Amino acid sequence: MPNWCEGIMKIRGTKENVAKFFKEGVHTYNWGRKADNSDAYEIDSDGLIVDDSDKYMLDVIIKNDAYIEGTSRAFILSDYYDMCFEYNDEPTICIFGFKQAWGIRADEFVPISKKYNLDFRFNGYEGGMCFEELVEIINGEITKDETIEYEDWNWECPRPDLGG
Repeated sequence: MPNWCEGIMKIRGTKENVAKFFKEGVHTYNWGRKADNSDAYEIDSDGLIVDDSDKYMLDVIIKNDAYIEGTSRAFILSDYYDMCFEYNDEPTICIFGFKQAWGIRADEFVPISKKYNLDFRFNGYEGGMCFEELVEIINGEITKDETIEYEDWNWECPRPDLGG
């Protein structure tokens, strides 16, 4: 069982590119057991709802933790809802709860950034190992990948209650 680095994920891009990322690169699953006691899972088409029918607004509703394709156990957290708006040709920015096993792997998000023409920014906390991570990927390039350790985790860390 891994420790989780948990916090927030920001996604920036055009409304169309953000919607495409959620429709193609993010999946929710129904987990269960087969008769032979092996793991079984299938894509849960009702667990992730993406409504891009409005000209300026994008609705994203995540009912089950949503796996980000191409990553090592990175998830957008469930029970999360965001409305992303695009005004005056400004990029859409969406904010979601996020977790990834052991830590945020910036290199895994580089191909995703390139494929969907999106920027990513992460702020994650790992309460078990007591570190904070700040990661930013702009135009498929890692512009920030920092780990912060605190002498007094519970006092100095902004969110010592996350991760672990």
